[in-house]
Amino acid sequence: MPKLKKDKNAELDIMICAKINEYCTLRQLRKKQVAANADMSVESLYQRMRKPENFKIGELRRIYDYLHVPQAERVGLGG
Repeated sequence: MPKLKKDKNAELDIMICAKINEYCTLRQLRKKQVAANADMSVESLYQRMRKPENFKIGELRRIYDYLHVPQAERVGLGG
């Protein structure tokens, strides 16, 4: 069976999670710290990581701000 082309939304979802994980590792932060600073529960963060399309823009901004992700690397904010 031939491989199907991934749709852009699926790729974007993967990129969002990868960017968050990359900067958590880089900054040596746990998801619990990230969630607390994004004003969300750890459970909510893990749910969003499983289904990134459910992230709210404000949540992503707070996460990226806390992780000090440069503007040019902020995936999923429409920029």
